[in-house]
Amino acid sequence: LARFPERRAIFIHVDATSVRMTDETLQWLYGLAQDRKWVWSQVAELVFNHRNYGELRQDEYDAFVDFAIDALRDTIDSWDGATEGAWRRQAASLKTLIARARAEWAASPLAFS
Repeated sequence: LARFPERRAIFIHVDATSVRMTDETLQWLYGLAQDRKWVWSQVAELVFNHRNYGELRQDEYDAFVDFAIDALRDTIDSWDGATEGAWRRQAASLKTLIARARAEWAASPLAFS
């Protein structure tokens, strides 16, 4: 939230929400690495549900994905260049899915104005 302080007001309990959001993000990254098909449906649902908080920009989603990996990196002593590359590749895939979900929901008859 330091990067997007205007978003703080949408969180009822910042600590609990940030833990859940980080956990979901890491699960999706791991699922993508295993080519799990369930990742897409969960990402699409999350993007739709997040519209309740206003229009979240792609750069906000992208930053959160990067922050989740940064936090993980900071807890693992054996993190190396290969590990960094693998997680960042999955991050790029997740960011692409989020962008796809945002575009599909924006074009949907269910889209909010």
